[in-house]
Amino acid sequence: MSGYITYACKTCSKSFFRNKEASKQKFCSIECRLFGNVNKTGHSQCWEWVGATLNTGYGVMNVNGKIILCHRISYVLANGFLDDKMFVCHSCDNPKCINPAHLFTGTQLDNMRDMARKDRSGRAKLKVSDAAVIRDRLKRGDKLKTLAVEYGVSIDAIRLIKNNKTFVDQAITPSGLKLK
Repeated sequence: MSGYITYACKTCSKSFFRNKEASKQKFCSIECRLFGNVNKTGHSQCWEWVGATLNTGYGVMNVNGKIILCHRISYVLANGFLDDKMFVCHSCDNPKCINPAHLFTGTQLDNMRDMARKDRSGRAKLKVSDAAVIRDRLKRGDKLKTLAVEYGVSIDAIRLIKNNKTFVDQAITPSGLKLK
């Protein structure tokens, strides 16, 4: 094959052809490329991506000019087809993890419910449990401004919690009584 050279895959050592002028390809497949950039430990442990990441910690790869989340690639390699509308969620809550045993699919609502159940609200300053306490304290007469200063958020953020505009599905007091 003119213009191509034989190269050994960095992950599996299998020989493959690559274009000697245009390609810096070091892997024979997407699977080898993915798993060649991971700290792979035991089956039950997180397999952390060590390549490029977003500022949120999720691993990314450029595949045919498109940036794709690595945990989605891992899920597809292990399970087959994945609808673009579905989320690939982490049971381990580690955004760098690409271990297929730690990944499951769901809708955006499923992902939000999983996040709430685990008292994890992304980059938000407040946790689900904080919102419940804030609602309880507001009912007892605490002032918006006092709570805003105490929790390091704006008065508007406290008002949104009070009016059930944020943390709505979790509108439960610490005693377990539904506020809605």
